Amino acid sequence: MLKARILLRQWAKGQQLLWQASQAEGRPPIGLDAQAHDAVLALAELDDDETRSERGTG
Repeated sequence: MLKARILLRQWAKGQQLLWQASQAEGRPPIGLDAQAHDAVLALAELDDDETRSERGTG
């Protein structure tokens, strides 16, 4: 699962960069905004059988 988490983080970073670039160029935004990016990273940090409420963050 570690490889999947790494891939998820890399995908999220790419999506955040798309969002930032589209915003900077004045185009309609695509990708992940900062809040969505943070949510994906938080998901990637959870253990396979853990929920946010178990960790005390939700």
